[in-house]
Order: sequence, then structure tokens, then C-alpha cells
Amino acid sequence: MAITIYRNPCCSTSRMILELIIESGVAHNVALYLDDIPDRATIVIGRPPENALPFLS
Repeated sequence: MAITIYRNPCCSTSRMILELIIESGVAHNVALYLDDIPDRATIVIGRPPENALPFLS
């Protein structure tokens, strides 16, 4: 199962997270949210638990 990252290529945090995902070897999909705006249901359902990314705290 692949994760989906909704990102803005101009955002340095977005670039950092994508780099970490690529380095980890996790299967992923990239969606440019400024070009393909997700609906609210997609964002809420796809939201990870608050402790899913502990390295960002």
C-alpha cells in the first residue's frame, strides 16, 4: 500500500518530507494540492495519527 503526500514543490518542508519518504523506500504517490485540490473527506480520512511523524516534533 502506498502513501500519498499532498505537497507544494515551493515549500521547503514539503521537499524535506518527500526526500525522507524517498530515502526510506516507502511506496508513495505525490499529489500537487495546488493543482489538484483534495476534498475535505480525503484530507480528514487520510490524516495520520498525531504521533505518526515523531521526527518532526
